Amino acid sequence: MEGGLTPSYGLIRSVCSGLTIPVNVMIRASNITFHRVFDEVDYQVTALGVLQKYPAISRVLTSGSKDKATEAIEELSQLADLSAGTGLSIMAGSGLTPQNLSAFLEKVNVREVHFGSGIRFESNYSIPIDPLQIKAIRKIAE
Repeated sequence: MEGGLTPSYGLIRSVCSGLTIPVNVMIRASNITFHRVFDEVDYQVTALGVLQKYPAISRVLTSGSKDKATEAIEELSQLADLSAGTGLSIMAGSGLTPQNLSAFLEKVNVREVHFGSGIRFESNYSIPIDPLQIKAIRKIAE
């Protein structure tokens, strides 16, 4: 119901030991990453200003109030510009895949992106992550 699950310590340890890239863990009950509830507000620019008053919140995961981040280029660009230098970063998510990531990043100046079903076998959350998709993302990030 919260749009995902908080991973166990064992899963976090396993993922971190298998990667050399930074790992960001979202803990749903904690006020660190403001999850996609941000997409439900009517005025995201105003809401961003409110969130910036809370130093414990370091990032906002959002699709720019659209179904997919790729449909919210203007909105995400504006949010990223407004958050620059404030200590609050915009993490774009929803609908991102290795296939559309490069074009997306050319248009939106975000430093963090979130992948969900777009990197799993059969695009299904109940099926494991496809390591070839992770390799494709790493090539883009280099």
